[in-house]
Amino acid sequence: MIKLRRLRTPLMSTAVLLLALAGWYGWWLLAGTLLQQSIDGLSAAERQRGGSVSFGGLELSGFPFSVRAEFSDVAVSRFDGSGWRSPRLIADAPLWWLPAVKVRLIGTQHIRLPAGMEATTATALDGEGDLTLGGASGLTAARLALSGVTLLPAGAAIDHFEISAKLPAKQPVNGGETGLTLTASAEGVHLAAAVEPLGPRIERLALGVRLQGRLPAPAPVALAAWSRSGGSLLIDGASLSWGALSVETTGALELDRELQPTGSLTTEVTGFVPALEALAATGWIRPKDAQTFQAVLTGFAHRRDSKDLTLPRETKDKAVVKLPVSLHDHFVHIGPFRLTPLPVVVWLGDQRMPNQTTEAPPAIRQ
Repeated sequence: MIKLRRLRTPLMSTAVLLLALAGWYGWWLLAGTLLQQSIDGLSAAERQRGGSVSFGGLELSGFPFSVRAEFSDVAVSRFDGSGWRSPRLIADAPLWWLPAVKVRLIGTQHIRLPAGMEATTATALDGEGDLTLGGASGLTAARLALSGVTLLPAGAAIDHFEISAKLPAKQPVNGGETGLTLTASAEGVHLAAAVEPLGPRIERLALGVRLQGRLPAPAPVALAAWSRSGGSLLIDGASLSWGALSVETTGALELDRELQPTGSLTTEVTGFVPALEALAATGWIRPKDAQTFQAVLTGFAHRRDSKDLTLPRETKDKAVVKLPVSLHDHFVHIGPFRLTPLPVVVWLGDQRMPNQTTEAPPAIRQ
């Protein structure tokens, strides 16, 4: 009897262990199914927006600690003409918290940029990111980081690019709440040709914005409804650091009745004198316009330790100007001055064509 009891104890322990392993394996199988359903849901949502998602093969692994989905020959096309191809993608989620997915991009990534951009395609040597699954849209957060980016056909390169987005679990019903928070940054932007004296490398570009209101489709009817409900774009910060030039911008933008951007910004510029000279020397703007711009900017300018702009050149290059910038009536305005026309934004499904006038507008109009 004693021997039976002694034997029963390890047998029961073994049975409990086997049951636990079977239950854990069952949870892993279920988790794999849930992960695949989430991927299918994201693919279906992209198809509804006019895009497509495809891949050559899918393998599930990672037991006993995670669910790992490995995709081959991934291809994504979006409604705006952009797209992406990857030879291999690995998505990994821990079994104890499936919504948190780590993503690794293996091999050279091929990216097609949205229609209308100067660069048409880009490649990246590798990438990684994070996804947080959930919410009405299937995602509540996403982050993507790419290294060794090359923009074609321009030939410019970016050492490191990162973009992240956050969405609420439920989209807001009016413009008083945030429907999307987006941040992006590019470190080490190498230009195809140097713009002296600023140099061939932009140290940093960064942008942080919040879209207020329900996230609209980029079509005229949806955008008009979003605008009428109080939708706006809050610019928490846009910055540029390029040689002696530094730019910091905050503000808010809306859409007017013609669905063109309107709003006000506050922009602080340091080093505008060498920047204007560089742009004039490379033909980006006319020398006469550069002189006019410099005269206007100098009228707004101040130095952090002096208001005297008749100082030596090395001090003058550090002049800081804080500009009240506004966008309205299809023009960019600085204070009371009308500076330059805005390009017409043509939204998806909009039959209007951009203004093709060849007449060069005056640089400054009051």
